[in-house]
Amino acid sequence: MAVSSFVLETEIRFFRENLAKWMEGHLDRVALVKGSVLIGFFDNEDAALKQGASLFGLSPFLIRRVSLEEQIIFAPTDSRGILRAIC
Repeated sequence: MAVSSFVLETEIRFFRENLAKWMEGHLDRVALVKGSVLIGFFDNEDAALKQGASLFGLSPFLIRRVSLEEQIIFAPTDSRGILRAIC
């Protein structure tokens, strides 16, 4: 098994590989990805972040808007008080 060179490498690669397909039916929605698995699409980042924190706790996961423009977003899991809200 190969060791990832950085956190979320697998998730980012999976997102990029599937972006064109997802744009057909999910444009402007927010994808939640863990490893090479799409967990679901959400209406906004807050909803995806809350679901990701609920499912994965402090383990890293990717949330990214399905868009024509690539986004770089960094938000520590606890930056919006999500963990305090669900614990």
